[in-house]
Amino acid sequence: MKDKILFILIFIIGLLFGTIYFNQSTDQNYAQTDITDFTGGDYFHLVYIGSADCAACNDSLHKEIKVMKDRLREVSKLHDFRLMTTGISVEVNSTRGVEFLNKSGPYDEIIAGAGWYNLGVDNYIWNKFDGEGAIPQVLILKNKFHVNASTIGIMNIERNDSLLYRLSSYKSIKDFNHNMNSKIEQIFD
Repeated sequence: MKDKILFILIFIIGLLFGTIYFNQSTDQNYAQTDITDFTGGDYFHLVYIGSADCAACNDSLHKEIKVMKDRLREVSKLHDFRLMTTGISVEVNSTRGVEFLNKSGPYDEIIAGAGWYNLGVDNYIWNKFDGEGAIPQVLILKNKFHVNASTIGIMNIERNDSLLYRLSSYKSIKDFNHNMNSKIEQIFD
């Protein structure tokens, strides 16, 4: 009788640990990244900038961002490009920012914390791609990476970025999703 009880307890404990492990490994929801090596090449780069405090950055927008990433990935493959995605949260608290971005994720890169002072906002709004401090925003860039690798394992990467589209409202993001194929085809004409 003791052997049966011990067997049942071990079975239940094993089942619980297996369930916990499975849930943790599937909850990660890793990105289907196109960054598989560092040999350079052409990329489309989707940058989403939002905040949990933004009324327009709601569940409907999160769905539109996911659709946009999926459709842009398909278009990228048609033109022998890869896709890179970046989520930027304008939250002061980085944990809250990551939680917010997970609603529209996964992303290849996440920048969260420091509010309007974070490096993503600095790069994609204030400096490199001069824009207005409004959220939500989606930027679609064309990146060209050229890699110079030496024989001793040191790598030098040159990056050329071109801003293709800046979408600064829920409506412009949704409209772009409905006309994405024609908008992207204009780039190649």
